[in-house]
Amino acid sequence: MPNLDELISDFICDVGELPDRSSPENWPEAMLVTGAELSLLLRDFATKVRAEKKLWLWKNYVDGRPEFWAFDNPFPCREPGGDPLVLGEPVGYALVKESVNGRPNMPEALVIERIKMARPA
Repeated sequence: MPNLDELISDFICDVGELPDRSSPENWPEAMLVTGAELSLLLRDFATKVRAEKKLWLWKNYVDGRPEFWAFDNPFPCREPGGDPLVLGEPVGYALVKESVNGRPNMPEALVIERIKMARPA
């Protein structure tokens, strides 16, 4: 699975490979691209980024109730090069999907309160 830096590098290559282009003589590192071309390339890039996004899940219990912790990698650290948090192995992962709130009048605090009231099975 490519990481974000690899996806960005691929995106830059895609811009650089647009046909019939040349950089200005006085600015050789410039890439000339139209807004429409950039829009198409960004849509493709966003699709790739979204397709790769996973949140790794750990099950924890707080006051006897289940709680899931989610991290963007399977062995999370608090800082680069640090020791992974002592969480054990992940219990699964969730794929992040874009959506629209189907109940915009329902406050998030009420949703959280209902979750807290749920009893473990």
